[in-house]
Amino acid sequence: MEVDNQPIRTCNLQVGGQNYRFGSQLKIPEQEWFVSEVGDFVGKVLSIPSG
Repeated sequence: MEVDNQPIRTCNLQVGGQNYRFGSQLKIPEQEWFVSEVGDFVGKVLSIPSG
């Protein structure tokens, strides 16, 4: 899986002052599944009307 012609290697989650990096040890099919799931989730969150 690529974004802007660059391979996705890890995911960085920022919670407060903490950074969590994960995903680099996943096999290619697992990485593709993970990126798809995160993309679906973000798309749903961004489509929720605020207020």
